[in-house]
Amino acid sequence: MPLSNNQMVEDWIKNMMEHWAQAIDAINKAAKGDGSIPEQYSIRDQVWLEGKHLSFPHQKTKLNPKRYGPFKIIKTISLVVSPPH
Repeated sequence: MPLSNNQMVEDWIKNMMEHWAQAIDAINKAAKGDGSIPEQYSIRDQVWLEGKHLSFPHQKTKLNPKRYGPFKIIKTISLVVSPPH
């Protein structure tokens, strides 16, 4: 039994129900997970580096750029790399 007499509304409801089911599947898949971290960047991608944790002895922090780059990724070190402390 249709929820509406309007075909456009029916199509919209069907589309929304499909997207809702896809979202539920994605949430369940993420919750189960296999523990691996998906690769976010590839070699030859260009990235910008956040500048807030970089320190320069000759400049005031508020005068430093917010981001540096773009830099081209030339090799992969690890899927998970933490910055040195």
